[in-house]
Amino acid sequence: GEKLPAGNVYLGEMLGKLRVVVTDPQAPPEAPPDVPLALLRLCYMGAPFAGVSRQATMTAEKEDLHLISPQMELKDAVEEFDKVMGEHDEAVVQFKEKTDAGEDPGADVEDPVLTYKARQGGDAKELMAEGMPVSDEILVALVVDKLKELASDPKGGWVLDGFPATVSQARLLSQALAGVEDRHVTKTAPPPPHPPPQPSR
Repeated sequence: GEKLPAGNVYLGEMLGKLRVVVTDPQAPPEAPPDVPLALLRLCYMGAPFAGVSRQATMTAEKEDLHLISPQMELKDAVEEFDKVMGEHDEAVVQFKEKTDAGEDPGADVEDPVLTYKARQGGDAKELMAEGMPVSDEILVALVVDKLKELASDPKGGWVLDGFPATVSQARLLSQALAGVEDRHVTKTAPPPPHPPPQPSR
């Protein structure tokens, strides 16, 4: 019979995708049940000083959406961690002072109780103290934790301010919100663009 033309990038791309589907079928991703689904789920991304935060804020105000900034969530998490640990340290000092003075210090000081958010803040503070950047895992964990808080007040949805900013953050966020794993991502590369036309001689 007639032979297929060689070097057909589009046919090769199609056959590659069919091969993946046939030989390595994957179950569709499943979103975690504890993450609420909002009607509108938006994110604004862009280069620094491109007006991303301004546009995200305007959209949130106009559409009555929750505005979520990973930087603010990180700041709140670190502050919560510092507050809990500060209160614990103060209680330890008072206990020691009463003991040294021969007074009854009362019950022993209990270990500090940290929320999930405060624990993430403590991990982030430790990284920053070592001069390291806050990991993408921590940032995504804080964003998802905030979304879970909004389950009781969903409004019309939410807007992420400047997040995700990297491919790694996007993958982690997709996994946390929709259950999308690397195995769900197409394994074949897109076809190359058409070669530029050669000048006539």
